[in-house]
Amino acid sequence: MRRSLPSGRRRIKVANGLEAEVEAIAEFHLQLNSGFVLCLRDVLYVPSLQRNLISVSRLDDDSIDCHFGDGKCEILFDKECVGLAFRQDKLYLLSLIDNVNIACSENKNASSYENVAKKRK
Repeated sequence: MRRSLPSGRRRIKVANGLEAEVEAIAEFHLQLNSGFVLCLRDVLYVPSLQRNLISVSRLDDDSIDCHFGDGKCEILFDKECVGLAFRQDKLYLLSLIDNVNIACSENKNASSYENVAKKRK
């Protein structure tokens, strides 16, 4: 579900100190090559941004762990690696290459954390 915002209603400050207007807020499902569905809630659509950014603190709020080191970030759910991101300059770029499953202990059949959370209730 996407909800549009009136012009000028919400703005964010970006790295260069300027403000950018948020056009909409939505939920976005990102399917990783491992089969894991990363559900990103309250995604801000900011047309002026040139990169898509994922908030590590928001992942932490949803019980997704991120372990950084050696130029990479392992994305873990229930202590299982479900995705990788590799450092390029000052950002970590999410890997969607076919062999990401090999680096994640052949975790091809990992379910989304939404399904796991539902089973726990």
